[in-house]
This record gives sequence, C-alpha cells and structure tokens, in this order.
Amino acid sequence: MHDLMIMAIPTVLILAGILFNNNSAKDLRSEMKDFRAEVKAEIRDLRTEMRGRFDVVDAELRYFHGTIGKLEARMDALEKQS
Repeated sequence: MHDLMIMAIPTVLILAGILFNNNSAKDLRSEMKDFRAEVKAEIRDLRTEMRGRFDVVDAELRYFHGTIGKLEARMDALEKQS
C-alpha cells in the first residue's frame, strides 16, 4: 500500500499539472476574454440604441402634450363664446 501511495500521488499530480497547464485551457481563457469583450460591446450598443429610442418617444410625448394643451385652450375659448 505504501508503494502504491508513493507512486500514485506524484503520478496524479503530474497528470493534473499537464491537464491544467494545457494550451487548450489558455486558448479557452483567451476566447472567453474575447467573448466577454464582444458581449460588453453589444450591451453598450444596445444601451446607445435604447437611449436614442427613448429620446424619440420623449420628444413625441412632449409634442402630444403640447397639442393637447392647445386643443384644451381652444375648447375653453369656444365654451366661453357660447
């Protein structure tokens, strides 16, 4: 049993070192960094687009409320005339 432990532990450690220090792990890490950068760029672009859309909706709502104000003023003027 003692001989098995003396041989097994270093062998397992060496194999684990080979596994974790493999170039594919480094490649995977760099691919994940690239993917993360792409996702961040996409989110940034979506935020910019959404801000633009919200600005358009805000401008349309301001115009709508202005038009309602004008119509209410006309209705008040007509009611006073009658």
